[in-house]
Amino acid sequence: VFNKNIPAEEFTSEIVVWEKKLLTSEQYAELQHYMYHNDFIGHKMPLVSGVKKYLPRLSRLGQLIVVTSNYGDSLRLSKEILKRHELLHYLEIHSIGLGGNKKDIIANLDLDYYIDDDVYKLQDMIGLKRPKLFLFNRGHNHQDDCRKYATRIYSFFQFFQLIGEDL
Repeated sequence: VFNKNIPAEEFTSEIVVWEKKLLTSEQYAELQHYMYHNDFIGHKMPLVSGVKKYLPRLSRLGQLIVVTSNYGDSLRLSKEILKRHELLHYLEIHSIGLGGNKKDIIANLDLDYYIDDDVYKLQDMIGLKRPKLFLFNRGHNHQDDCRKYATRIYSFFQFFQLIGEDL
């Protein structure tokens, strides 16, 4: 759309808008809206490696809750993709909507663990007694130091092993 080649692992506002200045905030929001609201594109997006194997296993250890800012067509598309891969029934999904605060809902959900791939979202959780925080390693966050408040994980297999040791 904007004649830019942006790898999927770098498609975050921190990298695209602030660090590399490839797009303006408005362009980023427009492109993100296009991708997340276009069924054709959305159904081609790959699942995170290991999720099909480990989501069912994780669900046997406890309730799995997703807290997302997706809403409307984007949330509908996400649920359709999860359903198509037979994963939706493992999850309880809470949408906070655009501009919502994940910390508020997470503080009231009594979670044991919380995973995100955005450092700033994890930093917002610092100070909560629970949950234990995990940073899912992705291309856009591999240089971020989260050791003081989160454990970096590289796969669902690793997360499954870590929390299995915790139980």
